[in-house]
Amino acid sequence: MGTDWFLKKGSSHYVCEDYVMIGNDFCVLSDGCSQSPFTDIGSRVLCMSAVGSINSLMKRGIIPSHEMFGMTTIRYAASIIRSMNLPIESLNATLIVAWKMGPMIHTFIYGDGHIFCRFVNPDDPRDYNTLLHSYEYGDPEKPETNAPLYLSYWLEQKSLDTYRDNYGDNNLSVTLNGSLKDKEVNYKFDHLVFPSLWHDVVIFSDGVESFTKPGVEKLDKVEVIEELTSFKNYNGEFIRRRTNGAFKYYNKKGIIHTDDLSVAGLYNDFGE
Repeated sequence: MGTDWFLKKGSSHYVCEDYVMIGNDFCVLSDGCSQSPFTDIGSRVLCMSAVGSINSLMKRGIIPSHEMFGMTTIRYAASIIRSMNLPIESLNATLIVAWKMGPMIHTFIYGDGHIFCRFVNPDDPRDYNTLLHSYEYGDPEKPETNAPLYLSYWLEQKSLDTYRDNYGDNNLSVTLNGSLKDKEVNYKFDHLVFPSLWHDVVIFSDGVESFTKPGVEKLDKVEVIEELTSFKNYNGEFIRRRTNGAFKYYNKKGIIHTDDLSVAGLYNDFGE
């Protein structure tokens, strides 16, 4: 088993507001809101707090609910931010967590982003199936509605009420792609559980949606994710190697990404 990550500032940003952390059997990433102050710091604190939650809950064999993990993480993060005399808005950031427990992979998501999983085909071990969950907020035709429900809003009922007043209760859409998109068995989308035949799981910030060729429409996010997950092998820094290769290809084509990009993942060597 192995884990790896990739992080790169978008062309429209002065500072990278994404952050990533990995361990032997987990990975987490956070994408800070560009319209909020100090979210480059907040995303780091949120990742570190999520790792603390993993160590305090999951390492003891506890599988928390989506709400329990989120509240544990954001309260710890808020205490750190307050001790730094930073505004609580610096925690306006998304969070995706993936961790291995037993033979399975669990994921939690708070806000937007993408979760990709490749499975060994039980009928042919040399073949693979894929499933991509994409979490997006708002109407693509109305950028002003692209407002993720951040964990920081959970800290005060007033913040949640204001969010719901502005965006309603159904601002999130989850779309599926991949060879298994019509055989979806996960009904609770905020807590996905991938069975023991998982081969690799990769999480992405919404930076994958910002790849653009000047003067041309944005690249399809599914195609970008397919490019970034076409691993030739899983030795060592498998994500950084593949992503750097993809960027060389994109640079030759004049393709840029305007938003920060964070990627992290785990692969299963099945005990080899």
